[in-house]
Amino acid sequence: MKRNISSFGLLCTSISAILGSGWLFGSFFAAKYAGPASLIAWVIGGAMVCVLAFTFAEVCALIPVSGSTVRIPHFTHGRAVSIVFSLVVWISYVALMVIEVEAVVEYLSYFYPWMFHGSDGLTTDGYLIACIIMLIIAIINNYSVKWLIRFNTLLTIIKIVVPISIALILLFLFFNVSQIIHPSNSSFAPFGFHGIFMAISAGGIIFSFNAFKQAADLAGEAKNPRFAVPFAIVGSIFICLIIFILLQAGFIVALTPANLAAGWHSLQLSSNSSPFVSIITQSKILWLLPILFFTAVISPFAAGLMYSLGGSRALFGMAENGSAPKGLRKLTRKGIPLFTIWVNFALGLIIFQFFTGWNTLATFLTCLFATGYLAAPICLVSLRRQVPDLKRPIKLPFGNIWSFFAFYFCTLFIYWTGWNTISKVAVFFIVCLLIVIILQILTKIKKIPDNFNWKSSIWLWIYFIGIVIFSYTGNYGGGHELIHETPLYILMAIFCVIILIISTKFALPAERTLRYMMEETEIKMELK
Repeated sequence: MKRNISSFGLLCTSISAILGSGWLFGSFFAAKYAGPASLIAWVIGGAMVCVLAFTFAEVCALIPVSGSTVRIPHFTHGRAVSIVFSLVVWISYVALMVIEVEAVVEYLSYFYPWMFHGSDGLTTDGYLIACIIMLIIAIINNYSVKWLIRFNTLLTIIKIVVPISIALILLFLFFNVSQIIHPSNSSFAPFGFHGIFMAISAGGIIFSFNAFKQAADLAGEAKNPRFAVPFAIVGSIFICLIIFILLQAGFIVALTPANLAAGWHSLQLSSNSSPFVSIITQSKILWLLPILFFTAVISPFAAGLMYSLGGSRALFGMAENGSAPKGLRKLTRKGIPLFTIWVNFALGLIIFQFFTGWNTLATFLTCLFATGYLAAPICLVSLRRQVPDLKRPIKLPFGNIWSFFAFYFCTLFIYWTGWNTISKVAVFFIVCLLIVIILQILTKIKKIPDNFNWKSSIWLWIYFIGIVIFSYTGNYGGGHELIHETPLYILMAIFCVIILIISTKFALPAERTLRYMMEETEIKMELK
């Protein structure tokens, strides 16, 4: 693929992907779970994501390839692990593209209620509008990455300026200390740390940040990936965290006693499908409505463009690794994987059938994406052992300790989504296992050498079983509360250490990892 994305362009790509529908809905759902303490939840969630992001920065700067989050696990742990992460990341990207389009339609439904029927989801007309929006996204991605990034840079400026302006206006009009706390309804943290942790995973906070690794998946198309990738990943998280905190504060101070009449859990607006439109309407700031309405369409639409871009590269990476049909590797003269864009478009139309609203899939996707995040700390520790002498543009201090915290935070993200979600994701894990087995059978039928590296995937299956057990015995999202919270966190920390040790011990031999890197990347030049 052509390397034509600048560092600033890559930064804007990540910011644009993060500032999708999360800022439109995240403040509302985080407040429902944590009340005013949702402000603390954003800080904690952002800090945890930043720790994780640095592991992506080291790994992706070392191996700057497109579709890196699905290809690098193949270099370190072989095909079985790669296939599972490939399926997780690919499905997540396509579903994220769909949820951003759904967000556009939901906000439009405030003015055109015939598009959306609350808990019943999109109407037939709403679905047709969504299909047209997705078609436009596919066509734009089909044209040119270079022009897409330039177009996205313009949209990103709009997406930064408008949310900040809305937040500052609300704070200017309504801010005072008592309004932040809302003492007539509850304390600052009405549901304690449990509510804060619920807001981080189930309240949309991690979902809002989950596109930070968009830059990692475009590493193979960056002009200077060694600098651009970490710059874009870390920079986008910091900028967006400031925006999210301002929005959360503005949202909270603008609430009225009527909104909180039944408490934070039952927070009620005139339209919960369009939170900020409702806030601005009840606050009588009607002149701001057209600006918000325009941005509420542009923000998720631009994020959908980036998710479509990332999803096509993830599927391309699967084809490069031999986990998808080779025909998907075909590029246009402009270096665009044409077929992957349209395959994702078709899959997106199918996924739409299972949506009943933005929040119905946000938690599920958080769990799925957190599973995909596991690859970074696992690969970092393994690569430190496999290729210790390779020059690293970024080398984190105390790499093993850093990787432990990143891996532990991913585990907490998954755990906090709750048993009701994890029990469903467990079915997806089983399907992944069956797909790997089927692919191996087909490989043997075609008499192709078996390179599934099952031994290197042992840690993955143990981890999936462990996280299901922790969720079942915990007290989040339908958990059975068999173990107290503090001992459970300690057990999970010990479990994470064990998984990291196993994953490192059974990683691929150093010679094979280095061969993969030299065959499929530009790392050969670095070795000279």
